[in-house]
Amino acid sequence: MPKSMTNRTRETPGTEYTPPAGILSIDQAAEMFRCEPHSVKRAIAFGNLPDTRDSKGSVVFLADAERFIGQGTPNIKTSLFASGWFATSRGEVDRITFQSKIREAGTTLAKVTDQQLVAAFQANRRETSFKFEARPTEAMRNAFNKKQTASFGASETTLSFGQAALVTQIRNAAQRKVRQLKVSGAEGMTSDIAKLYASPERFKSLFSLALANALTELAVSFTESRSIEGRSNPVRVTQSIPFSAFSSGLELNDARLTQLAF
Repeated sequence: MPKSMTNRTRETPGTEYTPPAGILSIDQAAEMFRCEPHSVKRAIAFGNLPDTRDSKGSVVFLADAERFIGQGTPNIKTSLFASGWFATSRGEVDRITFQSKIREAGTTLAKVTDQQLVAAFQANRRETSFKFEARPTEAMRNAFNKKQTASFGASETTLSFGQAALVTQIRNAAQRKVRQLKVSGAEGMTSDIAKLYASPERFKSLFSLALANALTELAVSFTESRSIEGRSNPVRVTQSIPFSAFSSGLELNDARLTQLAF
């Protein structure tokens, strides 16, 4: 049994756990893996264990469980849960903190030129607000890539400031999406985490929604009021930098970030 699988067991000391009839319930699989039941559901959602659900929930075939153990049981989490989500996370970077730090490093960001603004105004004279996409400065990239030690659940790793913000925001967005779910007549759906890991399909769908939401929310904007010839009142000019503009070399679907987020 791998040393990492030491979180929990219901075995009687001195006895060996023997699964019945080659089919395990989630709780039985958790006993075999020495982890929490949610960790088994998580492994199924991530595709590390085959999804062999019956009408009453998930079951795990003994052969699949033994194969999983033989592979070193990758991706099994041993952290504790609080309200269905990981209880402690050191190194989280919330959206406001991320955007504030990036803005602080953006003092040299080139402003929208008069020519750009006039062209945008002439294309739509009724508009009172104009948005332009900008590129991050070197100082902003340095702030984004600054390394820090973070722990999400039981995993401690080195992340960039921007990666920590992405992991945090994906998880927060997923929490909001999960809590919006209206599950009727489904057993085992009493907690948010159960809804998240109900099936690989649901997990992938929720992760896609959470990622898209996180990327949108982590965009950094610089807004100013500008006067323009032809208008008596100033117009609002916003320069927006999408999160992806900072992430050169960073795969947004990076498996490690996904593991940390969930």
